[in-house]
Amino acid sequence: MKPILVHVHVFYKELWPQILTYLKSLEGYPYELYISTVKGDGEFLEVLKEIPSKSIMVLDNLGYDILPFFKVLEQVNLDNYSYVIKIHTKRDIPVRESFFWFRGARWREALLDFLKTPQTFQRTIEAFENEPRLGMHGGAITIYNAFCDGHDSYCAVRDFMTSHALTLKKYHFVAGSIFMVRSQLLKAVQTFALKDSDFVIPKDEHDTFLLPHVLERVLGCAVYAQDYWIKDTQKNAFICAGISWLMNLSKIIMTYILTVRITKSNKLLIKFLKIPVFALKLKE
Repeated sequence: MKPILVHVHVFYKELWPQILTYLKSLEGYPYELYISTVKGDGEFLEVLKEIPSKSIMVLDNLGYDILPFFKVLEQVNLDNYSYVIKIHTKRDIPVRESFFWFRGARWREALLDFLKTPQTFQRTIEAFENEPRLGMHGGAITIYNAFCDGHDSYCAVRDFMTSHALTLKKYHFVAGSIFMVRSQLLKAVQTFALKDSDFVIPKDEHDTFLLPHVLERVLGCAVYAQDYWIKDTQKNAFICAGISWLMNLSKIIMTYILTVRITKSNKLLIKFLKIPVFALKLKE
């Protein structure tokens, strides 16, 4: 097996120690580590320099974790690697942004589950080695489809892929953008020639659909465009199918029947069939 290219983008520096524990699961496998972070903390940069790595990039705060990943792709020969692992310091999700599935650290933990122990990572490697059409690993509850994601997102991804000579065969992607993928499949997106000027400075809120969100989806859809698929290597097919079914059902319920959200004014609001039935001001 050729080396694994591992890219870690560090924005939330307090999560760096946790990422290091996950990287320990790679011991015993050949890999090259690429690290990126944002400008503004020279002391933390010195911490990163103590880690054996192929490259450390200090970048402007643009494009979330997506633009740094494409900057890594621009400087490597993918033929030198068997797989690529993309990691970033995925923050905890506040209650008001995701009331059920991904509250707190659950999203990050689901995304990084394949690196939880050397044994879980070994299962992932074995899955890739034994299943020739497996293109990308992602946590089951993070693999979104078109129904989960919404029509506007679908249209934006379809238009972007069409403009870059890629066919949208199936709309699946890893929401949260932490995954492992066959390196050869990234050649289809390696030549996008993205520029810093294509991106805007990110907001604190994740309520605007920007180019990084399009690219996050394209990275998954490009796997299917090349006749490979995405799956969770840690769970069997029946469990994955059940999770997908529950996610779709949840989308129907939470969109059309019962909606529960916390407003910007910190009020719990419940609607049944679009009609408000309960409201409660929460403590700060």
